Parts: sequence; C-alpha cells; structure tokens
Amino acid sequence: MAFGILQIQKIKSWGNLVSSSSHTSRDRETPNANPDVKNIRPIGNSDDPTLETLVRQKIGNQKIRSNAVLAVEMLLGASPDYFRPDNPESGGRYDLERLERWKLASVNWLKSEYGDLVVRAELHLDEITPHIHAYLVPLDEQGKLNCRALFGNRYKLSSLQDSYAAALSPIGIERGIKGSHATYTKIKEYYWHVNQEAPELDCFRSLPEPRSTESAIGYKQRVEQLLQPSVDVIDRQLSDRTLALKQKRDAEQKALASERERQKLEQRLKELEAQNRLLKAQTEQLHDLSLLDVAYELGLDCAESDIAKASIWHGHGYQFNITDSQFYDLTGSKRGNSAMDLVMQVNQCGLKQAQAWLADRFGCEGMLRAVTHYAREQAQQIIAVEPTRSFVPPESVESEWTAVQNYLIRERHLPKNLVNALHQRGLVYADGSGNAVFVMRELQGQVTGAIVWGTEGQRLAPGSKRSAGWFWMGLGGSEDSSIQRVALASSPIVALELLAAEYPSGSNTIYMAVDSDRTLPIDFLSTVPQVVLVDNNNPDNRQLVREIQKLLPQATRIKSKTIRTVHKRNSRELNLNQLG
Repeated sequence: MAFGILQIQKIKSWGNLVSSSSHTSRDRETPNANPDVKNIRPIGNSDDPTLETLVRQKIGNQKIRSNAVLAVEMLLGASPDYFRPDNPESGGRYDLERLERWKLASVNWLKSEYGDLVVRAELHLDEITPHIHAYLVPLDEQGKLNCRALFGNRYKLSSLQDSYAAALSPIGIERGIKGSHATYTKIKEYYWHVNQEAPELDCFRSLPEPRSTESAIGYKQRVEQLLQPSVDVIDRQLSDRTLALKQKRDAEQKALASERERQKLEQRLKELEAQNRLLKAQTEQLHDLSLLDVAYELGLDCAESDIAKASIWHGHGYQFNITDSQFYDLTGSKRGNSAMDLVMQVNQCGLKQAQAWLADRFGCEGMLRAVTHYAREQAQQIIAVEPTRSFVPPESVESEWTAVQNYLIRERHLPKNLVNALHQRGLVYADGSGNAVFVMRELQGQVTGAIVWGTEGQRLAPGSKRSAGWFWMGLGGSEDSSIQRVALASSPIVALELLAAEYPSGSNTIYMAVDSDRTLPIDFLSTVPQVVLVDNNNPDNRQLVREIQKLLPQATRIKSKTIRTVHKRNSRELNLNQLG
C-alpha cells in the first residue's frame, strides 16, 4: 500500500534559505546523490535568478519582522512501493509512468493550493526515492508575510495532509494515518547511516586454526560446534524479527482500516455540516422581516428610544400596536401579521407596489423573505376557511349494468355470484356510457375514488385520490386474523381473475389493483409476509413490476396467462361469506 508524504520546514533567515537552496539545486556536493542523474525543475526555469532573489521579489518592500518566516520548504513524496511496486528495496529505480503521474498530480496540487506563492520546485531523481522540494512564500490575502495564516495550527496542517492525499487518491496513493506519532529521520542522520559500512559478525573473526592431524570433516564439525550457540542466537533473533514484522504489518492493516473509516466519517460529517448550513439558510428564508424594522423604514415613530422595546407607533394618520411579528391598527381595528400587510396598510398600495418598496428598503433577499411569509400566511388562511371537496362517484345507471355484467362473466370468466355480490355492495356498477366502475377504498373502507373500465382501457374518475385508495377485495380469514398475503395487479379485473383462480387457497389474502409504484401503501405492504405481483406480459406492466420489486424486494411474480388458464378450467361459484 503506497502512502503520500508531505513535510514542511519553516525558513526564518536568509542564510538558511541559501543553504537549503544549495542542497536542493545541487550547488554543493550531496552524499547519497548520484551525480550522473539529472534532476528536474517542474516549477521555475534554469535561467531564473537565485532562490533568495525570487523570495525577496515576492515579499516586496514590506517591513519584515525579526521572527518572520521568509519561506516554507515543502517536501512532497510517496512511499517507495508506489514508484517500484515489484521491488521497493531497489533504491534509485522507479517506474517512469508512475513517476509522471505522481509528478503531475503533485505539481497541479501545488499550483491549485498556492498559485504563484510557489516560486520554485525541484524534482530529485538522483536519490533513493523521487521527491519534490517546493519553496513558497507565505503571504496572506493582504500580501503580508503571515505563515500562521497558512500553517498556523495542527488543524491546518492536518487539512493540508488531507488536501494532498485527495490529490493523490486518483493515482492510487493513500493518506497516512491521521494523528500518527511517526517521526522522520533527519537528513544528516540518514546520510550518515547510508554511508556506513556493513557491520561484521564478531563470531566469525576468531575461527580456530585447523590442527595438523585434523581432517577437513573433523575441522568442519569442530567449527560448527563452536559457532552453534551464536547461530542459535541469530536464529532466535530472526524468528523474533519475523514475528515482530508480522505483528507490525497486522497493526498497520488495522490502523489503515480505522483510518479509512475515519475518513468516511469525516466526509459524512462535512456533508451533514453543509446540509445543516443549507437548512439554516432555508429556515431563515421562512422568517418574515421584523415588523419593528419595517415600521421604522415606513416613517412611523415610537416613544421608546430602544426600538426593540417599542410597542406603540404612530404616523401617517395611524396608531399601531406593533410587536416583532404582528400589528394591530388602533385607529381602524385592523390586524395583520406580516411585513407585506403592514406596508400595504401604511402606504395604501397593492401587492406589487409593496414588493417593490420592500426590495428598495431591504434588498431582494429581504423582499423574498417577506413575500414567502405572506404567501404562507395566505395559504393557511385559505386552507382554514375553504372546504375540501369530497369525491363524487360517477352516476350509477342500472339500465347499463346488464351489459357490464355479461362482459365480466362471459368475457372475463368471473364467477356470477362474485360479480353480483360486488354490484350489490356498490363496489362495481355501470355508468351512463356503459363503462364498468370499480370503487377505490382506503384499507379501512373509506371511499376515495373510482376506476372506470371501458373500450379504451382504464382511467381514474375525476376527483379520485389516486394515492389514498385502491380497488381491493379480501378473501378468507376472520376479522381478527392478520393479512398473510397481498396480490398486486395492474387492473381490478386482473385482480378479480386471480382471486377466482386461487379460491379457496388464497385465504387471508388481499387482491389489490395498483397502476403505479407511486401509489403503493408501502407501510402496510412492508408488514405483510408475502407479496405477489401479477405479470401481464406487456412492456408497461413488466416495467411496473420491476419498479415495485425495487421497493419490495421480497415480492414474487406470477404470470397472468397462468392465472387465466387455471381460472377458466376451475371456474366455480365462490363462497361469498369469505369475501372481505
């Protein structure tokens, strides 16, 4: 697993800046750097002035504090297994394609994050693992030296690591563990360790001399006996090291899993905070303007010096008792509870003129707040006084019933006593055009609409509440028994065909007609052990079945062709006492 590396070093003196520049630009001999490999400058040119000059030009003529940070050196890199996944220990080698992707992502991040504050970046290829040294001048938004504004606390540094990790994520490099206490070897210490000779094993320095009368096999056995204690110690050390490495890998994997989960939670927290800010802004939009502020802008006067405590206002021939959210006209006995009402009352104007006045005094945002509140108040008043129109079923015309009855019995093979029972209960009848009318009900039995079935198919009767009721019929079970099964069909006739085909095995079942996944009684259906969907074998119906199965994954299908075959073969009179 490859990780991104980001370290910063504050540079507070010109001498330190020159020294750092000499190292990164290879103006002086650098241990463990291969002189035959040429480095790259992805930001800046070879003919640019010195780094000190670039920094001084960026700072300008401003006064520099004695403790000011002149520049920040930023080290960007990635763990070796990213650049050479097949052999991470092979220092000085790297995959060119991976190197280019990392370089491009890193340089783009530098430019996006800091823009022209970055005056130079050196890509080192002459050391063990590629890395970038970038120099930036820490100027704030006012152009002043202010390192604290960019890197002033742990939160900003942590956010910096998050930002760089996000830039490297598309190329497969992850962020290190947040809050890790890992430390980094200083460069001088690292170079010192690299240049040391390999240690020798002391036990091989004092091997015994061969004896004159001793054979080669005997000498070998004597040396092995002499070295065996040391070899045993080395074996134990290697075993301990192997176990320690395994434990370390296991711990790293657990830490990485925890880090990924933390990142997900942090991202979710940011999303929730953004949603909270949006909700606060939306809530603020629902609040009306303060009537006290509006009264003041209208030119009304009050006796109190503190407007927030004022109650009696007068002016323009009016005298009002005003609170922050409502007013009462003491001269005309008129009440109001919106800024729009108060403006129209005092200015003696209409709605459009009041909107224009509010926009002029409180801006477009203030005007929209007042208009939104006024519209809500008006809507609530309308709802309070306007009666709700009840559904009026299509008129039943008994002279047309015989034709509808014959169609249901002869053409659709529904049992005669079932059709007549539904008609007697007022659930199926004929309208003046000879259409079959199927009454829609809530699950508690309240009528909410009707489905009209005619030569052009089915349609809703005018005024029907499409999502509040359904044509349905129960089969079997007592009043106290729970529903064990619901069968959903796209039309009342198909639902009744299934009822007749399954009788009497469909006990404790409700047969229901639904023509859209948006009209489903989801809360009810989610409590039913079994849901069956009738597949009519046409594209529209199959699409409906698929949409319903997304909402009700437990639902199963049954072919309507199979239903009709069984229904025609087993057509019989039903026990009407089982119908619900």
